[in-house]
Amino acid sequence: MRRNIIYLMTILTAVTMLSCGGRTNNKSNNITNSGIGEPYELFVICNDNNWERGIKDAVAEVLECEVPGLSRPEKYFHVVDHKSFDDVSDLERKHTNLLVVNIDPTETEASMLITPNVYASPQVVAKIYAPTTEAAAEFIRNEAVAMREAFESSERTLHLQILNATSSDEPMRLLKEATGIDMHIPGGFNVAKPKDKDLLWFVRYYPAKIQHIFAYTEPCDDINTLSANSLEASLDKHLGVIPSAAEDSYMCISKYREIYVMAKDINGRTWYELRGCWRVEGDTMGGPLVSYSTYDEAKRELVTIVFAMYSPEIYQRNDMAFMESMIFLTK
Repeated sequence: MRRNIIYLMTILTAVTMLSCGGRTNNKSNNITNSGIGEPYELFVICNDNNWERGIKDAVAEVLECEVPGLSRPEKYFHVVDHKSFDDVSDLERKHTNLLVVNIDPTETEASMLITPNVYASPQVVAKIYAPTTEAAAEFIRNEAVAMREAFESSERTLHLQILNATSSDEPMRLLKEATGIDMHIPGGFNVAKPKDKDLLWFVRYYPAKIQHIFAYTEPCDDINTLSANSLEASLDKHLGVIPSAAEDSYMCISKYREIYVMAKDINGRTWYELRGCWRVEGDTMGGPLVSYSTYDEAKRELVTIVFAMYSPEIYQRNDMAFMESMIFLTK
């Protein structure tokens, strides 16, 4: 089985103010108009000739590719439409995710300015400036990670508003007591009982889905010994104590799906993100999961928080992103 391991440079998550190039934004960010569009929709402003000559393909390759670690194929973003500059309306400019591609021969090189809340709130506007269509398309491909994370941040803003509206006090207390991590958990999560008392398990039930949060700590004398394989082995070990309805069955990472690992800087702390799918050995259950591990140097231990869900009949992209947003509420 192929393991797709992505150990990239630490990705800074506060990218909503990212500026690539020397441009500055002089728009007021005191916007009260609500952004429009469904979750993960993207609207593009780009002249038709540039769009058809290469920008369309580059955008599809970078922003409409599949999200890793889901049970079924789903795109990062859905391009709902594109309009030329002369045809776009004021309402269309209020899409939560807005990509603007400017082709100007006087530009010396391609650059990008990412700005929040230009025409609506919450909103992220990514403006690309390039001397040619070819230069713009190449730039879009080269800046794939930064562009996806920028647009993800506008969706995360909406998630955080919902997350902060309610709380599950007992799970939050237990998490802080066991791991030292202070994380806001929205209302509706109850404490479940795994077979291993050292594993925390919180669960929230819906008519067509179940959301899980797991947390555990383990000794780690040297962070330099951490690897994708060790993260996977640790996660497999701890998930294996989750009870299942089927006899002699247990929860584990799916060996039939690729696993992706990346280091991220979130709220000033380095987290090691593992993204993949879980399944139940001996049963038909399964779904997506994302784990986040961070090192507590004072205690010389690794702290891991896992988000997983079971929703066999509905799409998972938005629900998983909603759960993952909790990691951005850690202190």
